[in-house]
Amino acid sequence: YKMKVSVQDSRQVKKNETAPIAIVEFTLAIEAPPPPPPPPPPAPVNIPSEFKNAAEEPPPPPQATTQVCEFLDVTISDERMPYFTFSCRNGVMEGSEGRMRPDDLLNRAEAAKITLLIESSLEEAEEFFAPFKDQPESTPVSFGDVTVGDWYSPFVYALYQKGILAKKTYFRPSDTLTVAEALKLIVEAYSAQSSDVADELDALFAKKEEWYKPYQSMALYVQSGLALADPSRPIKRHEIAEILYKLWKTYPVRKFE
Repeated sequence: YKMKVSVQDSRQVKKNETAPIAIVEFTLAIEAPPPPPPPPPPAPVNIPSEFKNAAEEPPPPPQATTQVCEFLDVTISDERMPYFTFSCRNGVMEGSEGRMRPDDLLNRAEAAKITLLIESSLEEAEEFFAPFKDQPESTPVSFGDVTVGDWYSPFVYALYQKGILAKKTYFRPSDTLTVAEALKLIVEAYSAQSSDVADELDALFAKKEEWYKPYQSMALYVQSGLALADPSRPIKRHEIAEILYKLWKTYPVRKFE
């Protein structure tokens, strides 16, 4: 800081004279005080060994939102509601525009999607279908009546590549499925998730009965109404949901919840 100080001579002066004033100018340097020392680091916390792993683990990721499954054509009081809720929650049968169409007949295109999603996953179907990604929509896929542009073509192609669908000229996607055909598809797809179901099927096939009998017997084991159904009649959507739900109740697997 720069300062001016006036100093008056204190010596005696004559009457009517003014004492001389000296003006002294000097610079005053004021230093700021040094900053305080940083605080000492915190003392390490002594965590017992049995809790160390838990303390080091990152927090769990947020849980995925559970899918809401509400239907306009299946009420809470309907005995079929648990079947459709289970199928919807696990992404196997989700319906369309809030409707499950429980009494509609199941066609082969819908059955292909359901079978693949029980046996495997949507991601695997897309992986199988990757070679067709940039192909024109009219490109045939394994069968003469299935093309790239059809919504069900990834499921049909994946099942074909896995050997679940036999090689034929036509797939007939709009044809309905019989009870026997549907039981075969659903039970065999589920056996890929459950070794217990696979073992049961092996034992049943050893009896060398008609081709559909082992699947009908599995329906009987899980107390499904399809056990007593005419195997040659068309199957309804609610019956597919029922057999899947009852297979899971009897032979639970981690894939479904």
